[in-house]
Amino acid sequence: MPQQINQREAKGLIRARARALQRPVTFLRAQAQSGGLITSSGYLTHCGASYVITSACRCVRHCTPELNCRECRGTGQA
Repeated sequence: MPQQINQREAKGLIRARARALQRPVTFLRAQAQSGGLITSSGYLTHCGASYVITSACRCVRHCTPELNCRECRGTGQA
């Protein structure tokens, strides 16, 4: 079930994921805004002026989707 979260929470999730991947925050923020980003709390997408988080597919382990998953086809989005 999609849940709307505020900008501060979304930025925290993006920063945490950037630290884990050792990537620039701006790169992952752009990824979340353009298509979505798998975080420890679920699948983060940018929708209008806010962020929405949905549960990730069951195949996602430690924020990484299984590439051969038949349900999400490697996207991680449930």
